[in-house]
Amino acid sequence: HPPLIHINDDNPRMGHYRLQLKLSRVLIFIVFLAVTIKMSTSYTNPQPQATNPEGAKNNDLGKLEKLKKKEAALSRLLAEVRMEKLDVLRNRPLRIGVIGFGRFGQFIAKTFSKYG
Repeated sequence: HPPLIHINDDNPRMGHYRLQLKLSRVLIFIVFLAVTIKMSTSYTNPQPQATNPEGAKNNDLGKLEKLKKKEAALSRLLAEVRMEKLDVLRNRPLRIGVIGFGRFGQFIAKTFSKYG
């Protein structure tokens, strides 16, 4: 890596520009690190939502029980809908249409009609 601060003696203005460029890169890196550290600590150390831990646990347990009951009701409803769907499909006759293929199509149509 090139040195962090490099001053070109031949052109003092150019050296100043390079110094600014290096410092801006360092500042961007520091800001990036600060934001990354802040984000990681906010995810690993969440703030408590309630001041009473027992009350919070009871709320969570109550909510969990409600969600479990809702899930069970939805499962029963899904099973009922699936059974109704199967009944409808079983009572509906299968229709097969043969289009084209000349004599072969006629043969296939006659064969299908033999078996129902």
